[in-house]
Amino acid sequence: MSGQVRTVLGDVPAASLGRTLIHEHLILSLVAYWIPEAAPATAGLKVTLPNLTQVRRHAFSVRDNLVLDDIDESVRELGEFRAAGGSSLIEVTSVGVGRDVRALEMISRRSGVNVIAGCGYYIRLLQPARLEERSEASLAAEMVEELTVGIGGTSIRAGIIGELGTGTYPMHASERRVFRAAARAQRETGAGMVVHTAPGIDSAFEVIRVLERAGARMDKVVVSHLDERFRDDVKLFRRLGASGCRFGFDTFGREIFYDGRRRQHPSDQDRIRAVLRLLDAGLGDRIGLAQDICLRHELSCNGGQGYDHVLSNIVPRLLESGVAQADIDRMLIETPARVLALDP
Repeated sequence: MSGQVRTVLGDVPAASLGRTLIHEHLILSLVAYWIPEAAPATAGLKVTLPNLTQVRRHAFSVRDNLVLDDIDESVRELGEFRAAGGSSLIEVTSVGVGRDVRALEMISRRSGVNVIAGCGYYIRLLQPARLEERSEASLAAEMVEELTVGIGGTSIRAGIIGELGTGTYPMHASERRVFRAAARAQRETGAGMVVHTAPGIDSAFEVIRVLERAGARMDKVVVSHLDERFRDDVKLFRRLGASGCRFGFDTFGREIFYDGRRRQHPSDQDRIRAVLRLLDAGLGDRIGLAQDICLRHELSCNGGQGYDHVLSNIVPRLLESGVAQADIDRMLIETPARVLALDP
């Protein structure tokens, strides 16, 4: 694991990252996803322990649940992650969903956790209004600047491209342009990439086709949320894995029903079963683990799983299921380091 990883506090050796969560959020706004009409009585609730059952039942109807904006709270939550043996996390909040790299710098410095910031643009719904007018070259140049010089006039640099996203299948033309620009920026900088696909199966394959044709380095591309999209279908993972990409098993602890999609997330036992099947299929080197904390009720102070859930609860269950420590280390240490190591 040679090379350097770019954190919000500066570059560190890839070999020093330690246990790393491959997809998380610390400062974020998903208010654009607010659907108060799904459960009007809950729309104005504050996320508190007495309200937890209602909030979990209607997660996207509660506006307060869709914002993470408390630096002190994030520092406390990451203290639990660090106490559980965690060292680093990839913070994939991109443009359009409340990215704040100055806040990330403060959180990293105070918590002692390496934070790797993202760059680029999320799904069309949350892109700036005039993004469609920009060229692929200008988008790529912006990503390169944020990876090599700094973000928004600061000296804080991104360490990964993403979370890039597509909200629909087929993807919107502006989303396609962002993906193609990201491949150009990746070739120039050697940065890894984290991508979000639309619900269902087909979107993941479309994203991969676009990136492959644009010349992306696929072994440094993480396709997120596959524990929800593909569940335990090994055939789908084999088909996607033929590109060389990595698999994000990154929603551990999220077992809610989505009102907007009328779809139930898998349970953690379902996710563990899928990991075991992929390990048996020889695909363990493709997997990265995380919780994708992006809802206020998921913080441990509000009764949620917290950033330490994978380390405190899932790793022991994997070990009890017969997973070797070497496989755990591959998913939590080696794969994230290889994705993050800058290698133009």
